[in-house]
Amino acid sequence: MADEAYPRDYVCARWAYSELCSNQPYHGSELKPLREKLACGVSFDQLDVVERALLLRKWKEVRGVPAFTKRLQGIAAFQLKAWTKEQLGAIYVLTFFAQQVSSNPLIERVTFRQWIETEPAHRSPPGHARYAADGPAPAIVDHAGTVGRWGGRTYLLDGYQRAVRFWKTQPPDALFGVYVPLPDPSEQA
Repeated sequence: MADEAYPRDYVCARWAYSELCSNQPYHGSELKPLREKLACGVSFDQLDVVERALLLRKWKEVRGVPAFTKRLQGIAAFQLKAWTKEQLGAIYVLTFFAQQVSSNPLIERVTFRQWIETEPAHRSPPGHARYAADGPAPAIVDHAGTVGRWGGRTYLLDGYQRAVRFWKTQPPDALFGVYVPLPDPSEQA
């Protein structure tokens, strides 16, 4: 994968596009043409500037909450990297997912490997990311996930269903695309 830098707004708009046909609450009739494009396999990079701006605005409405924004704080750009299962397994999951396998997820942070390999305290509802490898694979235009940083840790922010399917169905040497934050130049001084 190339060493190209992708601006944060690009990655967030791409994230919104990947969720348009999911159960996430992206509302508005103006999204209908984009949902149709996504369903037809049109890639994010084929969208025009106006469509991308709409997706970024919708991302801010749906995902612009502290659980995500604090983990994106200070990140100006990302690089698309190919991660191994070992790398994916070592990153942390959001509290929403961690609470399924930890009685105190705010203290005992949970890695992706721990989350997916530990039986949850209560069965999650059908369609939950944990069960993404069950059944036929959905048509996916963008296979990459997105990670952010907070408190000295790296967290999976977007791509839980894709990551679960990758983890459970791909061979040990397979690679998973991840948008990884570039180091902040001001922190390197």
